[in-house]
Amino acid sequence: MYEKSEVLHDLPVWETEGNEVVQRFTFFDFEANGVDPSIAEPIEFAGAHFENGVMVDSINFLIYQDIEIDPQVVDVTGITTEEMKREGIPEEEAVRKIHDFLGTRLIVAHNIGYDLQILNELYKRHGRKRPIDNHFIDTLTIGRNVDFYPHRLDKLCERHNVPLTGAHRALNDVVGGAGLLLHYAKDNIIRPYVDKLGYFGKYAPPAWYPEYATLVKQWNKYNN
Repeated sequence: MYEKSEVLHDLPVWETEGNEVVQRFTFFDFEANGVDPSIAEPIEFAGAHFENGVMVDSINFLIYQDIEIDPQVVDVTGITTEEMKREGIPEEEAVRKIHDFLGTRLIVAHNIGYDLQILNELYKRHGRKRPIDNHFIDTLTIGRNVDFYPHRLDKLCERHNVPLTGAHRALNDVVGGAGLLLHYAKDNIIRPYVDKLGYFGKYAPPAWYPEYATLVKQWNKYNN
């Protein structure tokens, strides 16, 4: 068991209030073969480093899995089994790349609970000894609090005029999601959401989440 003080890193870049909380962050996204993150095989990863609102570095690759991708996943992502097997890198190599890229930075994703569970399963399978201990922000948790339903990334980006081309491909979602985070940051509302993980109150909390996360039961707001 890790104590919070043992696993969290000093992050002097954003130790003050307001927009400086997102002065330096990494947005990431998985595409996976299923909706249950405890068993869904990751088939694509993308991540991008942002500094002062500008993307300064990125990675994007398919991950090889010895499976047939579910047709519904193919319909949503456009990733075919043939493409994944032809271009995907081995999972062990993918884990190394992901681990090195995320480092100890503030990480952000839309519905990050799903992505963190995918990442945790990868780390367990490949013997990563360091736990997931990055500070994080979930743009879905923010969206549920400040925006009306629906809270899908593409819908929120459309509502706030944030460019998002080709949703459900990892790097496209990363660029759009980062734009959404920076939109929210204009209102200085980001700081309270660090390490806060919302979940829809109709369902149970996520099966796994970092022990330093604060769980928040949320409900959809509807614009009647």
